Amino acid sequence: MIVDTVRFDLSPHSTFKKDGKPITYAAYMKEKHNINDPTLTARQPLLENVSRTQHDREGNLKVTHILPSLCFMTGPLESLQPPGAGMDIIRHTAVRPEVRMSTIFNNVTGMITNTDFQNELTKGGMSIDGRMLRLPARVLPTPALRHGSGNLRPKDTQQWDVRWPMFRSANIKSWVVVTATPDRVRGFLEMLRNVSRETSIGLSEPKVLATANARPDSYMATIQSAEMRNLRPEFVMIIVQTKDEPYKRVKHFLTTTVGVPSQVVQMRTVEPPNMSKANKVLMQMNCKVRGAPWAINLGIQVPTMFVGISLHHGSDLEHMSGSTAGFVASLDANVTHFYSRAFPVRARQQIMLPRQTGDTGLGQIFGEAVDSFGQSNGGTLPRQVVVYREGGSEGDLESFLHHEVPQFSKALEAAAPNCALTFIVVLKQDCTRFFACAPGNPPLIGNPTPGTIVDTNIVSNYISEFILCCQHVNQGSATPTKYQKIYDTSNLTTNDIQKYTYGLSHMYFNWNGTVRTPCVVKCASKLAQFQGMYLKNEMPVSRLRNSLFYL
Repeated sequence: MIVDTVRFDLSPHSTFKKDGKPITYAAYMKEKHNINDPTLTARQPLLENVSRTQHDREGNLKVTHILPSLCFMTGPLESLQPPGAGMDIIRHTAVRPEVRMSTIFNNVTGMITNTDFQNELTKGGMSIDGRMLRLPARVLPTPALRHGSGNLRPKDTQQWDVRWPMFRSANIKSWVVVTATPDRVRGFLEMLRNVSRETSIGLSEPKVLATANARPDSYMATIQSAEMRNLRPEFVMIIVQTKDEPYKRVKHFLTTTVGVPSQVVQMRTVEPPNMSKANKVLMQMNCKVRGAPWAINLGIQVPTMFVGISLHHGSDLEHMSGSTAGFVASLDANVTHFYSRAFPVRARQQIMLPRQTGDTGLGQIFGEAVDSFGQSNGGTLPRQVVVYREGGSEGDLESFLHHEVPQFSKALEAAAPNCALTFIVVLKQDCTRFFACAPGNPPLIGNPTPGTIVDTNIVSNYISEFILCCQHVNQGSATPTKYQKIYDTSNLTTNDIQKYTYGLSHMYFNWNGTVRTPCVVKCASKLAQFQGMYLKNEMPVSRLRNSLFYL
């Protein structure tokens, strides 16, 4: 239960009406639950919860008052968790492919050998085959990555180390570090500058501002100080003991008020100085100021924009005022420049409709993205747009087709009349599992190779769809993603779309490897979550729209 307010004006001796008669909270607990706790006689405030869904007889939201001395904390405390508890959980949830397959076989065998179960199946004219379905599959070729000094072919695991000059290096001349322990961070800052020379990123010496202490208020006071305003930094790094301390307030202020990209770094990353950690932090800094660590050649023949859209619904407390949608569009042929926007939508609905009449909608933002594409390419507008829409289920396809596709089509008619549109739904909640089977006695069972694609036998006969496994999995079994094309006015072949989809999974700059979905979808999901959790109803400063400030 969520505590909304602490009512200092109430106590266990306060009364409420029960069956039309007044009764104190203490007397009610004794009468109803036989609780005669001596603390109920003490002066203590009551906790108040306002229901999000239930109403009282008068039609108002139901209010519940709780006695603090009768409450207990729920959930495990970190201090009480034994070392390695998380790994122990992973051993049971992220099972290896051969173990998962064995479990499936045992379950199926148990069902088909159960007489009662078989009788029920027979009544419905059904049966279960005890064998798994063997499918033909293809493995898409691994694309070459381009960086500042040449090309790189990723490993079989589709992962790589960034130890090269950036494809597009940023030049950060004025930046500030805010920390409560300036003496402890100098070694890490020096290592950042050493790594910057190897990666060709311009990084000047930062101005270090010390806070009075490690409290969130001290960080905010320093960031809002006159000294910070006079410095006018183009990037801010905040070094904290734990991320939860000032993260939300600092990010909210710098994003919605100042309009400066920022990076929050924990002390465990700073101490002791580590080259690999410094490299990852610097790569994020580079991306947030419009740099790009690598690029990919998708072999696109005409100006093409890739769009990813995703939803964030949040927790029960957060979603009551509405959900948040993330929109990310590529602006160049190398898929290294992006236009990012978040906007409010109706609460707990899969269809992206404005929260209120007059609010910014999907079509308006898409039109602005097309204009931004033209500005980034010397006036050349996209000739084809490929939209990846994450979320929902197969039951929502008709709604997407009738409510979201028309918003894109209408915007294109106004902004780029000669542009073709392809709309693809990305289904991550698909329950299908694939296992790679190599010859042997017994056969060797493993996860599919990254780039494995299935587009026959088990796919729909009515719409164009395919199932793709992009990522390498170190623990557990790989989970593929289903893609369904529900609208298309382009000349793109199925092979083109599959190649683009797999190639885009290499372009998420927050991970040195492939991710499960195209980078524009992953970024849109990250943006929607960042907006919904930290910024709420306040939007980022407009100049941040062409940067990945939310990574």
